[in-house]
Amino acid sequence: MTAERFVTGTGLPHPVENGFLWHHTLGVPYLPGSGVKGIVLSWDRDWANDGGDNHKDLRAKVLGRGPKRRGNAAADPGSAGRIAFLDALPPEPVMLDLDGVTPHDHPYYTGGGKEPPADWHSPNPIPFLAVAKGVKFRFALLPRSDAKPDDLKAAVNWLQCALERLGAGAKTAVDHGRFEDVQRVV
Repeated sequence: MTAERFVTGTGLPHPVENGFLWHHTLGVPYLPGSGVKGIVLSWDRDWANDGGDNHKDLRAKVLGRGPKRRGNAAADPGSAGRIAFLDALPPEPVMLDLDGVTPHDHPYYTGGGKEPPADWHSPNPIPFLAVAKGVKFRFALLPRSDAKPDDLKAAVNWLQCALERLGAGAKTAVDHGRFEDVQRVV
């Protein structure tokens, strides 16, 4: 369940400047499986206690490893990992909120930095949509045929920690996208 507002797809084109990511067939806000896996990988790389080579080996088996490159060509194609991360979807109708940012230094950002930021510039409100606080999402992980029972448990634990501590989507630095009451079903 979202502990704060949840924003996804802000970089997508939209008539009011900031986009919003809608599932192409269901018409609901969602987080792509690749983004879910990225959150877990980011949390594990930057925040998890490093368990040494055993943990790195487990991470590579569960999450996969990216291609190793030499020059411009991939010398090793990498691997997908033993656990697949599916799209995170809301199981119930979603309540949306109107959110916004109000940058005050529009001439500085649009003029290539020629005019310094200043207090006397007019604010430029930019509205965008956000999923309201308290909306449930379902995160699904799918073990591949070569997965071990501990692989799924590790991935679910990493996902729970990542959602509660890092959050998902955009604007996580200002507490958007945080999740609470993350329940595990393994």
